[in-house]
Amino acid sequence: MEAGNCSICNLRIDLAQDTDGVCLLCRRQMVLMPTTETAARLFAPSVEALEARNKAALGDAKDFGFYGHIGGEAGLASTSQATGVKHDLGKPRIELISAIWVEGVADVLTFGAKKYASHNWRKGLEISRCLGAAFRHMFAVLRGEDLDKETGLHHLLHASCELMFAYELLVTRPELDDRWKPQSTTKPEAK
Repeated sequence: MEAGNCSICNLRIDLAQDTDGVCLLCRRQMVLMPTTETAARLFAPSVEALEARNKAALGDAKDFGFYGHIGGEAGLASTSQATGVKHDLGKPRIELISAIWVEGVADVLTFGAKKYASHNWRKGLEISRCLGAAFRHMFAVLRGEDLDKETGLHHLLHASCELMFAYELLVTRPELDDRWKPQSTTKPEAK
């Protein structure tokens, strides 16, 4: 029988009881901390444990005695006594993005803000122009050129900026989508 402890008041909870994630003692939304048996089963190097972890990551974490996020795996709960509980299940894993890349893109945006204006691109650019600029920067890299002559920054950072512009404008300003799209591909019926 699976059990865990409330991370707030430490009440031991039998998960066979339907608590809807509310502690029976403190009546707060809780993240159950795994029992030793649960933790051993989840982190043991066995096929069964890996399958159980995958099942938990896909949203059936209640069966394992805790909810949320643990050890960097989506679908499980943070149970570290030193860091406390963090309810971030289902949220994007922003910490996985490269800080080097983000700072480099910010350098390109800073240059652009000085040259044009802050947020100038948000006023609207045709999607094809953003994509064309991204391709030009990527082709420069393919030709062996790393740094943009005007900014001294890497072409891939410029390409990243242009792709960011294109994607956000596709989402927020669909009227700027001027990409070529094929007409109907159905053939007329033979007579």
